[in-house]
Parts: sequence; structure tokens; C-alpha cells
Amino acid sequence: MMFSPRFRMAQRIPSIVMASAFWVSGCAKDTQRILARPPQEIIQTPPLQIPTKTQKDPFRFHLSAWFSTPEKYATSGAQVTDLIRKAKLLGVETIYVSTWRKGCTYFPSNTMTKLGEAKVCPGYPWLAPMIDAARKSGITLVPWFEWGLHIPGTSKLRTVGKLPIVEDEVWWDQNAPRLDPFSPEVVSFYSHLILEASSFYGVKEVHLCDNHALKKSQLLLKKKTAEDFTQTIVAATAKARDLGIAISFSALDSVAAKRDYGSDWSEWRKSGLVSNVTSELYPLRFNPSAFPAKAAEEVKAGADQLGIYVGAAGNWTEEQILGYTQEAKKLKAGIALFEIGFFVKDKTDDQLKLLNVKFGR
Repeated sequence: MMFSPRFRMAQRIPSIVMASAFWVSGCAKDTQRILARPPQEIIQTPPLQIPTKTQKDPFRFHLSAWFSTPEKYATSGAQVTDLIRKAKLLGVETIYVSTWRKGCTYFPSNTMTKLGEAKVCPGYPWLAPMIDAARKSGITLVPWFEWGLHIPGTSKLRTVGKLPIVEDEVWWDQNAPRLDPFSPEVVSFYSHLILEASSFYGVKEVHLCDNHALKKSQLLLKKKTAEDFTQTIVAATAKARDLGIAISFSALDSVAAKRDYGSDWSEWRKSGLVSNVTSELYPLRFNPSAFPAKAAEEVKAGADQLGIYVGAAGNWTEEQILGYTQEAKKLKAGIALFEIGFFVKDKTDDQLKLLNVKFGR
């Protein structure tokens, strides 16, 4: 198996791997997506030298969802059980569960304690019962590194663990700088977290998103390109992929992701670096007539799923959601809902069952 010199170099970063937007939440603020500009200067990335994946399996419509606000929808065992039960009635097969958030992990992490932070996020320990309930329901939970490179400005990962940041940054109206993804220490940190998360969930998949990238201005500040950023993703996920752990990814549409964040996910998907991509088409709730053409563009770029926003600020009608689902089916793509807690919280069992039928599950 042949790899490029860059790929081999990325794998040799010292000790990189050891044995081991928007209103409510999400991978970027709404304003970042809504104000996405027409393509301007695009950071160039050559094709990756990674063995390509085999052809996709025959199409079967897949309904996924994200879960990101346990402080609202997972504060007790009964609430967790009801959430999973409702997701099952709706026909959801996979839930990407926020696992890395606000500078802590919802699973016990030795990596975090070694760098001075708490072993697990504070509050009700909802994750273990959620995993158990999902397993009984036949729903797959996938750990999602929602906060990506962001950490709170006062995080001990920075002050004690000495993980370097790119620059101080205000994000979601708080001081939340991004860790420097080009630092060997940071690459190693995420490599270990990915392995820990996969092991705790008992699944062979970990989900990253566009929060795991730098803004174009920050890439320029570091004198890096999209190609350099690709190599950090290669390095941080190398051990996981060697162990058969798939890396799925969600991000802005293919043009904006590459232009504004250096995330060349179309090439990543073609090369097999990531196994499944969701293109986040949240802003199109304000321009539904543009959805069919944009969705077709994203599927052509390699998207496996189309992300639609159904959160508190969405104001999407059931008709829109079902219409977008039919467009996705025409394109042989799945649909991912953000976010499942809000979407099902006030719906009755009968309403969810009817939606299941309308989704064509």
C-alpha cells in the first residue's frame, strides 16, 4: 500500500498515537452559515494519497439525528429513556451524541485527568443510561466531538496540560479559543480521546464536525493551508482507522467548508479518510426553493446525508421537513435532524408514528 511522503510524515509525529450555528447549538453559528458568501479564493488541496473506499452499498434511506443539550433533555433516567423511546418511534437509526463539550467529556477520560481536567463532565451522568436504552431499542449512538478544537478560555487543558491554542477567540459569546491542530500534543490528545470515546460507547465510529477546523484567517495566521489541515486529520485519526474505527464528519456545504475553514471533506470522502459525510444545509430553511439544487450539488460532492435544522429557532414546517426528505431520497441520500431532543419533546407517540410513516421508514 503506497502513501505520499506527507501522509507518512503525518504518521510519524512523535507519539501522536499510542495504543490507546447557530442558536441552540451545533457545529457553527447560524450566522456563519446564513452569511455564507459565494466562492472567492478557495484554498487548494491536492487529492489525498489514501486507498479509496469501495463503492457505496445499495441505497437505503437512513434517518439520523444529533443530540447536543443534555442539560435540557437528559436530566434524569426517565427523561433519557423517554427520549430514546421517542426517537425509535420516529424511526431514527443513528444519533450523534455530543460527547466532547465545553472542555470536558461525558465519559470518564484518563486523557483528561492526565492533562489536569476533570475525569468527566459534572452533572447527572446521563450517558451510560442513554447507551443502555439505545442498545435495547436498536438505535446506534455515535460519540460526537461537538466542540471540536474549542475549549473554555480558563480550561486546565491550557493552563495545566499546556496544550497550545491558536489565539484567544470569542465563540458563542464566550471566551473559547481553539486548540492548535498543528501541534503534536494536540493531535495526540484527540487521537487518545477518539479511542476512549469509541471504547466507552462500544461502537466502531466517531463523529467529527466543522468545529474541528480553523477559520481561514487562523489558517493564514498559522501559515497553513487546507492540505496541512488534512494531514492533521490524517494523523489524529490514524490509530483509530488502523483499529477499524470509522470517522464520520459533518460540516458546512462543500464550497463554504473548504473556502472558510479549509475542510476539504469532498476529497476526504472520496479518499476514504472519512466514511460518511453530512452536509449541513440548515440555512436553506430561509430559502427552501434553493434546497433541491443545493442538495444535488452536495450529494455530487460526496455527501451521504443532508443535515436539516429542526431546533427551536428553525420554524420549519412539517411540510418542509417531509419535502426535503423526499428530495434527499431522490438523490439517494439520508437525512439528519438537528436536534432530536427539541424535535420530539412535545410530540405525542401517535404524532411520531405518523411522521415515521410519512418519512417512509
